[in-house]
Amino acid sequence: MDVTSEDAQKKVNFRNVFVIHGRNLKIRNAMFSFLRSLDLKPIEWEEARKATGKPSPYIGEILRAGFSMAQAFIVLFTGDDEARLIKDFQSENDAEHEKNMTPQPRMNVILEAGMALALYPERTIIVELGRIRPMSDLSGLYSVRLDNDAPSRQILVGRLQDAGCEFETFGTDWLKIGDFS
Repeated sequence: MDVTSEDAQKKVNFRNVFVIHGRNLKIRNAMFSFLRSLDLKPIEWEEARKATGKPSPYIGEILRAGFSMAQAFIVLFTGDDEARLIKDFQSENDAEHEKNMTPQPRMNVILEAGMALALYPERTIIVELGRIRPMSDLSGLYSVRLDNDAPSRQILVGRLQDAGCEFETFGTDWLKIGDFS
């Protein structure tokens, strides 16, 4: 089933959040717990796969289905891979992250972030955790630097509200649930 914009509008739930992540499942699980503590519903990958109506869809079809179901998209940039500029292309003026192996998000996460930003910039939230390699094309983008402190969690909550998610911050559990260290 192809997901059209009309179909997408029918499926969007203002509590649904599609989380794009790499191999750091500890952070993925922490984000899912955090979102659930806000009474938001993170969309599981298998749920998005099922929404395609196909038993073996292409990954792009799963992403489109996930995008069509969600009010907001959180892209988790965690340092799952390492990269540096190949020595043949390095110059003495290059920054240290160009010369030395530096943690960076998985390439598929970077690509999927680009898709989300291109299609739904007003609903895409980039969340950076830990030290990651800078990306020049995203250098002007105001991402969320998330850790376990209350101010960074409050910033993320504000971004979810800006993206149109409907939820209430009952009590203070959301300030503690999910370990983002």
